[in-house]
Amino acid sequence: MFQARQRNTAEAAGFDTVLGRTIYRGVDATSQGIELEVGGNPVQGLQVTGGFTTMRVRGDDDQAVRTFVPRNTARLNLTYTPAPLPALKLGASMQYQSRFYFEPGTNSVTTGQPIRLTQGNYALLDLLARYDLTPRIAVSANVRNVTNAKYLTALTFDQSRYGAPRTVLGTISLRY
Repeated sequence: MFQARQRNTAEAAGFDTVLGRTIYRGVDATSQGIELEVGGNPVQGLQVTGGFTTMRVRGDDDQAVRTFVPRNTARLNLTYTPAPLPALKLGASMQYQSRFYFEPGTNSVTTGQPIRLTQGNYALLDLLARYDLTPRIAVSANVRNVTNAKYLTALTFDQSRYGAPRTVLGTISLRY
């Protein structure tokens, strides 16, 4: 369990077109939550690590602040080396993140309504296969974002960016 008090943390409050830059305001907040972690070898050859965090972040008025921070995250990493084939390692990594949003201001041009940029919750899956050809040479393949999910890694007025699409990486490792 955790609780943290943040005072006067900078948060974007909009973009000033005259100055040509983002304006920031100080935000006071209290973060409270629970974090669980797991790690171990439940059976021979299987390694497990993972964790789950849930939290709430509230301002002095008990309203949600820093809404661009996801409130729930989870990860699980598994690697398996079969006993009959110790040169082989297979792995999977799963990551989950709950939705988050950012409200940079209002749409003064059309509706005058608040603008809300939202990234829905998403999950990512990565896979790994590695084979040691000799004690010094190994080949491996990694597939990141197996499902090719389209997601934003950050969500602020002037810094939103997409996460990497599906990526396949093959490597040959030489240890000397």
